[in-house]
Amino acid sequence: PGDVLLLDEPTNHLDATCVAWLAELVAPTDDSVEDLLRGVAVVTVTHDRFFLQNSCKTGMLEIDGAALYQHKAENWEAFLEKRAERVAVRAQQLDSAETTLKREEEWARKQPKARESKSRSRLEAYEDLKKEVQSMKRESANSDPLGLGLDLAATGASQRLGGFVAEVEGLTLMRPTQEPTLDDVLIDELEFTLSPGDTVGIVGPNGAGKTTLLKALAGEAQEGTVLDGRVSLGATVRVGYYEQQKEFLPEEQDQKVLPYILETVTKSVTSGNAAIAASGGAPIVVTAPPAYWDELEALDNEAADDWDRDNADAAAESGTVVKAISEPEAIALMRRFGFPPARASDRLRDLSGGERKRLQLLTMLAGRPNLLLLDEPSNDLDLWTLAALEKWLLEDFKGAAVVVSHDRAFMDNVVKRLLVLQPRDGDAAAEGAATHRFSGGSFTDYLGELEVEAVEAAAAASEALGLKREAQAAAQADKPKRTKDPKKDGKLRKEWEKLLPQLDKLTEKLEALQAEYEEQGAAGAGYSELADTAEKIANVEADISAKEERWLELEEIFGE
Repeated sequence: PGDVLLLDEPTNHLDATCVAWLAELVAPTDDSVEDLLRGVAVVTVTHDRFFLQNSCKTGMLEIDGAALYQHKAENWEAFLEKRAERVAVRAQQLDSAETTLKREEEWARKQPKARESKSRSRLEAYEDLKKEVQSMKRESANSDPLGLGLDLAATGASQRLGGFVAEVEGLTLMRPTQEPTLDDVLIDELEFTLSPGDTVGIVGPNGAGKTTLLKALAGEAQEGTVLDGRVSLGATVRVGYYEQQKEFLPEEQDQKVLPYILETVTKSVTSGNAAIAASGGAPIVVTAPPAYWDELEALDNEAADDWDRDNADAAAESGTVVKAISEPEAIALMRRFGFPPARASDRLRDLSGGERKRLQLLTMLAGRPNLLLLDEPSNDLDLWTLAALEKWLLEDFKGAAVVVSHDRAFMDNVVKRLLVLQPRDGDAAAEGAATHRFSGGSFTDYLGELEVEAVEAAAAASEALGLKREAQAAAQADKPKRTKDPKKDGKLRKEWEKLLPQLDKLTEKLEALQAEYEEQGAAGAGYSELADTAEKIANVEADISAKEERWLELEEIFGE
């Protein structure tokens, strides 16, 4: 790979297993199997706290405003401590500068105009100090890790949520194909309910259907994806869907930031709430008319449940008009999300990838949703925005959330239970379809379960191989002893002559399987796929060992 390796957000779109493998590859230990990068200098740009904690061992560079700071920190937690020390020192410097500035302001007011020429240098120093204090204040505001503070106080709290949030009944999702088969089923007969305060994390290997499920919950499933089932949302539910790969439309590229926020939030709060009749794939709009909102505010959760059931039909026939945010409120939100007022006239095409993601988050949350569907929210969000979102979800958000993320720290801190998806392994002879289960453990616990299952699968393959070898040895022992001169046995000679070419072919096959196993690991393949390849490798190794032993045996007879 050379002397220096530059990695720009390497964990985006990698699952957690692959992220852990990459962290060990970048920063190998004495026990590491992979040492490809040992001795190579690695510079990484990443928002993944687990990756930072486990791969950055010699130091971190921090860009804050227009300044670059170097920290001798061996991991993410040590960096936070070093950064906090720097910010504290800077705060003390700001306090001292402000005290001096007040004293100089008092002197400047009392300074007689007749003596200004004699004090010009001190006045110039006063003006310089005033500019420095202003600069330090801006820097201090940007240095607060939670300074972006996703606090929606400017537009009010999330919409009032009744006791019934969502119910999924018999939902079966599949890959949209021309001629679907059982292998195309991603999720089979899924059933669960969401209540206020629920935070469910969806986990599983790449291709398991995590994003497909979120799209189904949001009413945006691709045609041909929903095979059967139903998703029902409460009449008071307002969905906020954060898409993983959302892009601005071509006609939006020239739009300016502030008008885009006002227009998008207005669409968000007036679009209503949807439930999906999944069997037909068509959304059933369940939107409460304005008259019901005031009535609902006075009800407790139990009464709200009754209200949901009694008024669902009436609500479905009505529209709702929800007040959108004003321009001052939108500018206040822009500040909270790191967009100063001067950026209001910037065009969307000029925003960076991270700024686009922050704008997407801003417009979604400004609609005051009470059911959040978050698809990989950590991708392209900077660490402070992600930390602020995490803090807001834990401390301020009163609704329910369904989250898909490979960010181990984010999932461990936010999620209360896991929905584990496991697709079919592609074996046409296997019975049953895709599976799913709920787990009350953390995301780290789930990853630990995967490691245990992979070890158990490898052990089972090894045991099967051992039994096969024992059977082969027993069969060999039962063969009758040869009494004639083996050198005159033509069949034995032909067998001896063929063994070396066979060994060459088996060696090539073994090398190909080993390369395939490494590629699967790098791509984040599931444990069943890895175990299957590991079993094939073990079988080929056993064949090579048996043929080598046989060749040595015959070499004693026919070798010169």
